[in-house]
Amino acid sequence: MTNTYKSCLLLEDDPDDRDFFIQTLKKVSFQTGCYAVSNGEEGMSLLLTQSFTPDLIFTDIDMPRMNGIEFIRRLRCMDLYRGIPVVVYSSSFIDPNRFSLQELGVSGFYSKIHFRALPEILSRYFGQTPDHPTTIL
Repeated sequence: MTNTYKSCLLLEDDPDDRDFFIQTLKKVSFQTGCYAVSNGEEGMSLLLTQSFTPDLIFTDIDMPRMNGIEFIRRLRCMDLYRGIPVVVYSSSFIDPNRFSLQELGVSGFYSKIHFRALPEILSRYFGQTPDHPTTIL
């Protein structure tokens, strides 16, 4: 089995949640790189100034300066980034948000409340490698 390097972009304003996500990702797929930013504005800046095209984007919804929904709306208007799968990983799931996210073509919705499921969630998107099997916490 050939392992290929993948990358993701994480938009998360809570430093503890950000660290937990990155540490969990390292356990699930040591060959996946992750850029982490604190809000949608920083995410847009990274994409546009660094010419970075991640394989997948994970975003929270409630963030300062630019929330996750606005970030996804802007992303979907840009040809270069329109096709990147976006996964929402948030504790904010009110019905109007879910409807907006479905309209924007989000690939998945996961609740942070079930944080023990994160290894399984990340395995779905980044797989596991033979040398580093996934451990579900």
